Amino acid sequence: MEWFFSTLAQASAAITGIIVAIASVLYQLEKQKSRENQEVLKEEMADFRDKYERVLAYICGQLQGPPDTHYAPGSPKVAELESTPEELKKRIIEESENADPEEYIPWTSKGYWALPVLATQVARIHWFTSKIGPTSNISDGGFTLDSKDYNKIKESIDFLSKETKYNSNMMSQLTHELTELSGFDPDESETGVAQANIFAINAPGISDNPILEWLHSDREDHRLIPERHTGRNLYSITDILIELEKDFSRVDAAWENAHTTGDFPLIKVIWTSTALLFFGVFLPIISLIEIPITVNVSQIVIFLYQLILLSVSTILTGYLVYSIFDYTEDM
Repeated sequence: MEWFFSTLAQASAAITGIIVAIASVLYQLEKQKSRENQEVLKEEMADFRDKYERVLAYICGQLQGPPDTHYAPGSPKVAELESTPEELKKRIIEESENADPEEYIPWTSKGYWALPVLATQVARIHWFTSKIGPTSNISDGGFTLDSKDYNKIKESIDFLSKETKYNSNMMSQLTHELTELSGFDPDESETGVAQANIFAINAPGISDNPILEWLHSDREDHRLIPERHTGRNLYSITDILIELEKDFSRVDAAWENAHTTGDFPLIKVIWTSTALLFFGVFLPIISLIEIPITVNVSQIVIFLYQLILLSVSTILTGYLVYSIFDYTEDM
């Protein structure tokens, strides 16, 4: 009888020690991986903000007013930017249809809607991108956004990716609006309105061409086509938005990695190990202690007691091994 309890206690203690040691190593590896992923996210978001915050502000300026008086971006209404892109588009179209011809409303006074939709989505991306900044929360990577604001950026980028495809309804409407607003005559030009220099750059306090400057300094591919990349046309703006979408895909991948790190079953391992120590070590050791009084216990009861301890210890050991193995499969 004594050999059974002694063997069970030693085996259970050894198994628990080995599993806890392995679990400790895996837990430390997960924490290290999480820190590395957070650092990558921090760098990607900081780079994204630094690259696009300023140029998006200028693009907003171009799109929020008539082409000859651009660079006059007003402060966006945060309540409006909280709405989804589809809700904003619907509201803008309704406003353009009901606009009072006698009342000047930038872009919508003649029933236009594509330009304000584009301007609003660019403003939305700019607004929430500008909120990327240092945070004291280490779990956020120290330089990030909360999930709600991050998803606002992603929504607008996905919306523009879909709505600004070639021959889409919005792009056709956008071409029509730019043609009318700028007085562009397709018959007098070999290129379309997208390449026409319809945006002025002589705004107050602006002596250079910030969008062209960005194309020269920040565009990944520095090979520009001078007659197309002028910084004063829709072609330049869409080129920037295309690169923005590509760069955001890297941010999005880093975001996913930083928020989908394997969830180590720490609590499960602690409680299961504690239970194994109780049934596999503590109770068997207690059974080895000789008590000063004589107690008659039948062999059947002792056998059932040993069977229960062995069965519970085996199940708990199997569960511990399965928990660790299942975690390593998901890593």
